[in-house]
Amino acid sequence: MSNNTSDVPAATDDEPDLEMIKIDNVLNDIKSIIGDNSQSDQKLIHYISKVESHLNHHQIQELNSVDKDAIKNLILRHPYFRNPCNYNIRLTTIMKYLKKKGIDVHLRNMDLLVDEVILSINGIEKKGYDKYFMKR
Repeated sequence: MSNNTSDVPAATDDEPDLEMIKIDNVLNDIKSIIGDNSQSDQKLIHYISKVESHLNHHQIQELNSVDKDAIKNLILRHPYFRNPCNYNIRLTTIMKYLKKKGIDVHLRNMDLLVDEVILSINGIEKKGYDKYFMKR
């Protein structure tokens, strides 16, 4: 454990310095801030807010990098959409299918993105939470 507080971002910065925040070292940084008795609460709160903003920024970038057209093409290849029946299909079934096809479904809000893509397909109507029906 390092007691060097020079690596810790200063509490006076308005914008988080994303290069200074290393996710692997977050616990060590927090321990070093707690070890400093003077103004450790303010430094810790400021550091945690920087880490949260960095994580949110990173998650938004990941979600924006997803190719919606590729997901739509994979969904249209699902057996239900190739040969629609008189039953509903659930979002969890589609998510499992996408996972099987190699799409990372563990991204935050990926289910909302897939929901948006499904509803953009012609002839699809939502039949309640998590259920879709394709008109013939």
